[in-house]
Amino acid sequence: MKKKLISAAFLIAVSAFTAQASATTTIDLQNYSGTLIDNKWQTQIIVVPGFGSFENTSQTSTPYSKDTTDGLGSITLSPIINFNDNSHIHVNGGSGAGSNATPFIHGDVGGVFVDGSGSHDSFSFQSMKVNHAVLQSTLGNPNSTITVRGYLGGVNGMTEGVVESDNITMKYKGGTKVAETTIANGFTGTINFLAANAGFGEVDYVEFFFTDFYRLKPSSLGDTALDFEFDNIVVGAAGAVSSVPIPAAVWLFGTGIIGLVSFGKRKQATIVA
Repeated sequence: MKKKLISAAFLIAVSAFTAQASATTTIDLQNYSGTLIDNKWQTQIIVVPGFGSFENTSQTSTPYSKDTTDGLGSITLSPIINFNDNSHIHVNGGSGAGSNATPFIHGDVGGVFVDGSGSHDSFSFQSMKVNHAVLQSTLGNPNSTITVRGYLGGVNGMTEGVVESDNITMKYKGGTKVAETTIANGFTGTINFLAANAGFGEVDYVEFFFTDFYRLKPSSLGDTALDFEFDNIVVGAAGAVSSVPIPAAVWLFGTGIIGLVSFGKRKQATIVA
């Protein structure tokens, strides 16, 4: 009876681990139809002499958001911007549902941020696929890398379009940096952020940018080379484990323990008899 209980407990524990690991949300832009991701919450006012003022709502553009797998939150992907600086994330192949759309940035953006809301107000930043990384600027920047940072706390007006006191900027600020890692020039493949820095297991928002141009557009200084193409950003609930299947070795280890317990009890019973 005890052996059966041990077996059941082990299988339940592993099943729970598997369920937690699979409860992730991936930003993959598969349903995105545009060619740019902007963050222009401000409605442009057009003044026509003799006719008055008109709102040009076509100039208003919110960042890209996706509902989380649990249906109780959302994840937002946005360029880091000042109002009217035209920073944006490019999108390759944005042609609607089922497309192979992928985001990328050049030197015309000060960086990218990922933010959560609802059940993912805090979240785990787990992995990202890098398709192409040309991180050496024509300006001769000393650090040919992308820096990725995770923060807890702070104020973020970028997902709500809240303008700061200068009536120009709309950035997040403050908070405590809890995780950081870098991506090297020329790297391709999938990065496991939880393995790089455990602090990514619970963050309020994440930003990444060309290392030597923090929140500054390299193109404004004359750069023409920087190119970072990424895809499949995977996030989960705060504190969640990485979305990696349970290895067969773990199953074998568990069943081996159960077998040893069973064998030990049989041997003890023989000796007593």
